[in-house]
Amino acid sequence: MMIPGGSEIIIIGGGIVGCVAAYVLRRAGHEVLLLERDGLGSGASGAAAGLLAPFGPINGAGAQADLLLQGLARLESLLPEVEDESGIQTHYARTGALRVVFQEKRIARLRKRWENWQPLGWEMYWLTGEEARQQEPCLHPDVCAGIFIPGEAQLDARATVQAFAQAARQRGARFEDGQEVREIIMDRREPERNMERVYGVRLADGRKLACDHLIVATGAWSQALLAPLAALPVTPVRGQMLILENAIRPLHHLIFGYAAYAIPHAEGVLVGATREEVGFTPGVTDEGQAWLKARASRLLPDQAGQSAIRAWSGLRPMTPDTRPLIGPVPGWTNLLLATGHNSVGFLLSALTAEGLRAMLEPVHSAREQEVLRLLQPCLPQRFLTR
Repeated sequence: MMIPGGSEIIIIGGGIVGCVAAYVLRRAGHEVLLLERDGLGSGASGAAAGLLAPFGPINGAGAQADLLLQGLARLESLLPEVEDESGIQTHYARTGALRVVFQEKRIARLRKRWENWQPLGWEMYWLTGEEARQQEPCLHPDVCAGIFIPGEAQLDARATVQAFAQAARQRGARFEDGQEVREIIMDRREPERNMERVYGVRLADGRKLACDHLIVATGAWSQALLAPLAALPVTPVRGQMLILENAIRPLHHLIFGYAAYAIPHAEGVLVGATREEVGFTPGVTDEGQAWLKARASRLLPDQAGQSAIRAWSGLRPMTPDTRPLIGPVPGWTNLLLATGHNSVGFLLSALTAEGLRAMLEPVHSAREQEVLRLLQPCLPQRFLTR
């Protein structure tokens, strides 16, 4: 029996993955309730830099390239409609990205990446150090080569979360902030299929809400929530970032190099990001901030000595193979994961949502079949068994 306040689909987690899923599923006609223990985008999504730069993790043609490039394309196709429906601008911009090296001995490795990326069919340009500085005058004079990819982009992370949430609400999805899920309630076993089933969830306020399908999109906190049901290999990785004043010359492009990035921001130059395996320890450190400032000065000499306007950190959900967990949990009929997106949650949010919709519907169009093919390497069964 449906407990009052339940829904056909309950999504746990109000980051970008959960909010995009709520929008896509509601647009397809499903009844959706999203539960978030804090505020929307209060976790990794709210701390994100908003990078839409898929080539960083790509070594060449293959499943990873297909996943990330299609992820970007499908998000880009959704953004205009969501901005129109929500009235919230995501500040999406094809800023273009420069990946640079500082030493002659590094050029061969960068050239190899360039050669591996050529079959992917994207517009990109090999630049000498001088050409790179002509493209971006802020660059350090020691830059000796670079690759410029005009199609890589950025957006405002917090605004994008709010835009998808508002568009989903306007289509009839329900959102409850400040509602922590304390327990996932199991149904009795389905003897004819030898499968377990989720009945619903119990909230911190004692309410129990039933659902036909449960989607867990709680990022780094997924492991603790699912512990009674499945052992998820999702761990937190802290990333510190800061914004530096930029009173000298404007930065025009996304800059990657020296194990960091510097990108244009309305307040100055956003610099990121550390990668620290410190568990769920929040906050920023003097050491982390010093590391970021040193990287910024190395990439952009104008930033040397510039004051930090603000600094923050977020906890990315990491998996052992860096691919997310998207799809049904083996042995369960109605429990799905949408977690472990590492640093590409925004990039893969639309593709994840389309995949969840396809997994919940029995008839698949050619487009849906292609989505399921792209997400095959992300199925939880690679780590989880019955």
